[in-house]
Amino acid sequence: ASVFAIVRVFDLALTFVILNWKVVKIVPRFDLNFLKKLQIEALPFGFYAIIFILYSYVDTVMLSFLRTDADVGWYNGAYKIYEGLTVFPAIICGVLYPRLSQLFISNKKAHFVLSLRAAKYMFIISFPILICGIILSSNIINALFGKEFQNSIIALQILLLGVVFVFQIWLFHTVLNSIDKQKLVMYIGLVGLVVNIILNSLVIPRYSFKGAAATTVLSELLVFAVCYFYLYTSYHKFSLLKLSLKPFFASLVVGGFLW
Repeated sequence: ASVFAIVRVFDLALTFVILNWKVVKIVPRFDLNFLKKLQIEALPFGFYAIIFILYSYVDTVMLSFLRTDADVGWYNGAYKIYEGLTVFPAIICGVLYPRLSQLFISNKKAHFVLSLRAAKYMFIISFPILICGIILSSNIINALFGKEFQNSIIALQILLLGVVFVFQIWLFHTVLNSIDKQKLVMYIGLVGLVVNIILNSLVIPRYSFKGAAATTVLSELLVFAVCYFYLYTSYHKFSLLKLSLKPFFASLVVGGFLW
């Protein structure tokens, strides 16, 4: 824990130095009214971070209470891979967020164009991961965890069905945050968490880690659908189907060579 704290402090200090050197001179000031406003604006982000953590690990906790340690281990083996894949949309959206926030104020048309382009690239990245990942899931599990984790293969294959949704969810959240809808992101995340808990309580006793994996995918689908519905009706009409067709079929071709 102390090493983690030291690394974070160093990271903050380095970021401060780079910003001060390359971007803008930072002059410390104290403005109580601004701080209050900033904290109020930041609250939905903080609450969403808590919801996201609960959402990410509630299935593992419920598995540990309702099933055996072996089930937890098999599920975690697959989930760690699935979770690790989110680094790609996280990096992309981390880069996009400042630009989208600026464009929403200065050029809303450019904001939409950039969002649409990003959605296309999310499909270009996520579809190959989905299709190739399912085909190679046995090799991946055996290479990372060994023969003892054969049951993790089916869990990984189920979880990978949610990859396309997860990539778009990261982007949808980024777009919503950039248009000052962070409260909506928080509420949608809360709905996803509640649905996840309810579904897990129903399926884990009977279907174990396979049920937990399927519940994760269904929860991701729900969050994806709600975000897309809001953006389509309240932000700008756009077709994800048109954006997804070429990446999907191209990924099928690649998957055919791997099969």
